[in-house]
Amino acid sequence: MIANPSSFITTLKDFGKRIHKVTKRQIDSVTDRLNNKDFEFDRMQEISSAAYNLLLWLKAMVKLYTVYKEVEPLKKKV
Repeated sequence: MIANPSSFITTLKDFGKRIHKVTKRQIDSVTDRLNNKDFEFDRMQEISSAAYNLLLWLKAMVKLYTVYKEVEPLKKKV
């Protein structure tokens, strides 16, 4: 179990502020697992709503990383 649920939730909420620290290798690893044809994403909702919502969050962070990597170089040019 999570020792400090409040701290865990805060960490999840603030993760986007630290997206610049995520590596491509980490994203590739997560993406490989999420795109695995044997992984039944919809089935996860039936098994555990908490795990399903963490997966939704994880997918959102992968998208955020993708956008960050496209936008950040453009911001530096301005």
